[in-house]
Amino acid sequence: MCRPAMILWGLFSAAAVLLTPGAAGGQTVEEYRARVEEISKLLEDLEQARLERERVRDEQLMSRLDTIRVGKVMLVTTPEHAMAIETKVRRDWQKLEPALRSDSAAKSGDEFALYYRLPYPPGPGIVEFRRSLAREIGILLAARLDPSGTFLNSLPFEPLGKQEREIIYSALATSARPVANACFLGDLVSCRSVIGLIQPPEAPLVWYEPEVPSWSAASLPSLFARQLLLDVALELGGDGTYARVSSSGRSGVEEKLSGAAGVEADTLISRWREAVLNARPKTQAVVAFEGLAALAWVLGLALLATRSSRWRSG
Repeated sequence: MCRPAMILWGLFSAAAVLLTPGAAGGQTVEEYRARVEEISKLLEDLEQARLERERVRDEQLMSRLDTIRVGKVMLVTTPEHAMAIETKVRRDWQKLEPALRSDSAAKSGDEFALYYRLPYPPGPGIVEFRRSLAREIGILLAARLDPSGTFLNSLPFEPLGKQEREIIYSALATSARPVANACFLGDLVSCRSVIGLIQPPEAPLVWYEPEVPSWSAASLPSLFARQLLLDVALELGGDGTYARVSSSGRSGVEEKLSGAAGVEADTLISRWREAVLNARPKTQAVVAFEGLAALAWVLGLALLATRSSRWRSG
């Protein structure tokens, strides 16, 4: 019996108890309290029975697991779901495999463990497959890059777009914070604070004044800034960078990214700053045709004005 039906049945039973002879009239406080306790106990028993049935069902489900292995992906599910999801996993892996390809021999930490349509993970370190393989592998990569989970929730496989990069530039160029100004002028330690690699020497809000601490104003530029650092590391490292991030034995986000990119940490931060400065929005020049059109309008209006009787009088 489904949960809504059980609740309705419990309420119906409770109503039946209340509507028994003597329930409506001539009932003492003690008798009324006893009936309420009886109804509460009935509902508790129903809930416990439901939980027990779910526990037995989950145990039966977890006893018949199937494992799909595609490249570096290990997907644990039930046989009926395995048949339905395997084609999608193989298709998605073909798109991700070039980014995750490694030159070195496969290591145990390189495999991405996922589970699908199960009540709980069948083992530690396994992420639920919910939306897409790229998203879930990105979550696993982010956890390997930064176990604290403060850098990025999921490492994306698509670079930042032009608009997002312009947001970073505008936030950095217009911020009243000294740490942002110093980064804009070339101080790499301040840039590390802006990105969130080290604790800023000021208040937590780096990008904007405390008077406007909205989530979008304070968080979005930092989120984009961190993704841009990942983009720069991938550009510098080329093929295999994701795989090197995944299996890196270094500690710290900056060390892992610079190591995977094959450059010094200062070089990585410096290239990030260059990428921000290169994202400066271009001032839209007036097109020659638009200028000629505007001039034609001015001359036309001037001609009409000279034809007016006010101009001809006197």
